Amino acid sequence: MYVARDARGEGLGARLLERMESEAERLSAQRLVLHTGESQVAAVGLCRSRGCEPVEPLPGYDDAPGSLFLGRPLA
Repeated sequence: MYVARDARGEGLGARLLERMESEAERLSAQRLVLHTGESQVAAVGLCRSRGCEPVEPLPGYDDAPGSLFLGRPLA
């Protein structure tokens, strides 16, 4: 998850995350996993504020340097 520097501070990341959560729930997904970077402090904070915790990397990304995977179960 990444928001371009010139678009930050407008709540776009929060709206994107809310939309992803809603769409995943609509599709009856059991969990949400987000891929961001360790240096994306705002994205990590946003995800954690929504209940996400560190999870195992998604297949094919287990050796991606600086990657961080955050997830949570969906109701």
